[in-house]
Amino acid sequence: ALEEAEKVGREAGYLRQVHSLMTLIDEDVVSRQITQTVLAIVHLQYGALYLHDPRLERYVVSFSNDEAARDTGEFLPGIPPEVLQNALSSPTGVAMDRKSNGTGMVVMPLQVGDDLLGVIKLSLAREDQVDDRAIIEASRYLEAVTQVVRNIYQLTRSRDLAMLDDLTKAFNRRYFESYMDEEIERSRRYGAQLSLIFLDLDDLKQVNNAYGHLGGSRTLQEVAKRILGAVRTIDKVVRFGGDEFCVILPQTDQEQAMLVANRVKKAMTQAPFELDPGVEISITASFGIATYPVHGTHKDDLIRLADAAMYRVKSTTKNAVGVATLDDAMRPATA
Repeated sequence: ALEEAEKVGREAGYLRQVHSLMTLIDEDVVSRQITQTVLAIVHLQYGALYLHDPRLERYVVSFSNDEAARDTGEFLPGIPPEVLQNALSSPTGVAMDRKSNGTGMVVMPLQVGDDLLGVIKLSLAREDQVDDRAIIEASRYLEAVTQVVRNIYQLTRSRDLAMLDDLTKAFNRRYFESYMDEEIERSRRYGAQLSLIFLDLDDLKQVNNAYGHLGGSRTLQEVAKRILGAVRTIDKVVRFGGDEFCVILPQTDQEQAMLVANRVKKAMTQAPFELDPGVEISITASFGIATYPVHGTHKDDLIRLADAAMYRVKSTTKNAVGVATLDDAMRPATA
């Protein structure tokens, strides 16, 4: 009876916590509270909460006190698909994966209907023992708190809709400003490289003169479509302004960025743009690349250097890819 009374008291406390969390919109605070509560329930020390980021179309670390948990660019870093599937199909919503040496993980999905909003991963040391009753209690807590996570997720999706360019459906300048700051900080924290590609369409003015601004708008839409089709899901395409686009490439060095830029260049030129039935045009672009931390450690520096490298190409050969140089560092930005 005493144990049952203590259990009821704990669950009442969890419900009060859920009610409190419902008033919060700070993802970091909510994620920390959820993860630390689950760790306390199951008496483990280290864990991480991964939440789905609709901007990146993958799961990222929202909170962690485990040095081994980090963003790697994978869809769900550090969690084998079969372990996740076991958790999703388990009646308790929990899966345990233990290696022969005794280490391993406990995986607990946060799911609403068919939507997997997030996953908690708890690390197991050799000496750790997990009580089945504690697992059930943690699972019931997560069932109650998942609504909080869904509220944050919906808020994030609504925010992202406001971050899209109306014409091209690429991300807009507002998104660029906030996302670049986040990615530079992430790269700094994990010692990763980050590249930025600027591209400016060559001679779009001639398209506008020949086919009007509607023809120019259709060209911009097709350009955005081809860029999106040539990059990875973790890369972000932004309409920077006018006929200028940029691609943000997380965890990408200069050489890899060159490959991406040439892939986009090929996608733009491999087939004519069809503005109307029987009306086809060709369009090219000039590209400039800057990489963190090789060419700069601040957002404004990377923008300026990528823009300068692009301008150097545009003022000479056009339809080519340039990489930031020391000379570009002395050239004023054109945007």
